[in-house]
Amino acid sequence: MSNVLRKFTALLFLALLLDGCRYREPGPPISPPFILADFETARAAIPFSDKEEIRGSKTVFALSSIEGTSGTGLRVKYDVESYAGFALPLPTPLDLEPYDTLAFQARRIEGDTPSLQLQWTTLDGERYKMSLAPFLKNLSGDWQRIEVPLDTLIHSAPGTFQQTRELSVIFRPGKGVMDFDEFELMNTGKKAEAVMIPKKSKALLPAGLGAWCYGEPALTLELVKQYNAGAPAACRIRYLFPWAGSISFDRSGKAGFTWNPEHALAIARGLENEAMVFPMIDGLSGGAELAGTETWDELASKIAQALEREPLFYGVHFDLEPQEDFINPLYAAMKKYSGKPVTAAVGQWNLDTFRFTDLLVLMGYDWATDPTAFSQAATKKIPRFLCDARTAGGKAMIGIPAIATHREFEEISEQPDGPRQSTGYRMIDFLHGSFAAIDGVAQHDSLIGISLWAIHPDTGLHGGSDVQWYYPTRISDDIWTLLQTRCK
Repeated sequence: MSNVLRKFTALLFLALLLDGCRYREPGPPISPPFILADFETARAAIPFSDKEEIRGSKTVFALSSIEGTSGTGLRVKYDVESYAGFALPLPTPLDLEPYDTLAFQARRIEGDTPSLQLQWTTLDGERYKMSLAPFLKNLSGDWQRIEVPLDTLIHSAPGTFQQTRELSVIFRPGKGVMDFDEFELMNTGKKAEAVMIPKKSKALLPAGLGAWCYGEPALTLELVKQYNAGAPAACRIRYLFPWAGSISFDRSGKAGFTWNPEHALAIARGLENEAMVFPMIDGLSGGAELAGTETWDELASKIAQALEREPLFYGVHFDLEPQEDFINPLYAAMKKYSGKPVTAAVGQWNLDTFRFTDLLVLMGYDWATDPTAFSQAATKKIPRFLCDARTAGGKAMIGIPAIATHREFEEISEQPDGPRQSTGYRMIDFLHGSFAAIDGVAQHDSLIGISLWAIHPDTGLHGGSDVQWYYPTRISDDIWTLLQTRCK
């Protein structure tokens, strides 16, 4: 190696180190196959289910031993309402990067094959999911060897999987019996098919604040105009995400789309020269793993037609939860039919999520019930989000809990008009953790601004499956003041 090349390499390593982004030096030679679980050792499968979070869940999830392919195997009897699964903890942290394939044995004894996901958990508690549906389409009563490529997952988040502590298999709703055996990691030399990354929109995405909007448009118009009148230009609300429709998927992967843009249009008309409106389309991603190219193309065409009919809509904002890589074809297909920016709210992400969209908004909440733990989570997640945005050449916003979430809140009640129990915390206490984490990143040139959760009626946070009401759901005066003063 020449002296010039040595110096260049050293400078590159130093630059990446100082930048705070992950960097991986060339690894050791390819490792031999690694047995994750054969169900004959002390590393037993650990069951979990939605009963741990959902009151009144009737999910049944039972594990037992059977005769497997070469010894003991695992039988799973399941009747799942929301989710359940089994975890395979590793005795010591494992580096996934030398491997490109997860292989295991499986068979279906009773019922239909449910929607299954793999979940990799890193040493710092981050979780990364991938669908198993494409690999289990022909599962029958005979043992089959399933091989799942990992290289796309690993290379979409380089450095993330150097310390992996657990693999889980997650079951979505369904009823039946399945058997598993011999989970192992291999390096086959196979590479996943390259994915075409769509071009970015040419529309400008200037610096500014954002906000998710709920309730009557008049509330959003009043609060945005009032706040912007006293805010510095760089801190004005420029991005609004009002609900305007939903996507749903059935068990075959077919998609349904409903479009209700009236509130979003009213906001766009009332703030035409004040803020950009990105109608929000929400939904659950379960079932989307079975959607094919034709489904994504048809769905994107419908959404783009609805979007293009309204020149006041600046772009579109997706909130499909949980965010999974199998949703990326929707973002790519959108760009075939519309030049408007494609944005998405995410709780989990990787480099490809930034590459397929024009702007990602981190749902930086529902992390902790007290400000100290929230600050710790923010310090871990927000810098990584901004670093990944920069590495992928994407744009980022950080969502902050300006009103109650299901974990960060000031008061809670069993009835909509009943007595409220105080936590002793204020929403602004949580916000200080968000801002400290943002300010702690030396360079965040990909950051456009923060997004407020949320402009919402003063009726308490209460979703369709909630049994309690969370408060406050109006942004306090001290938070509005803090937002303005941060830019002065």
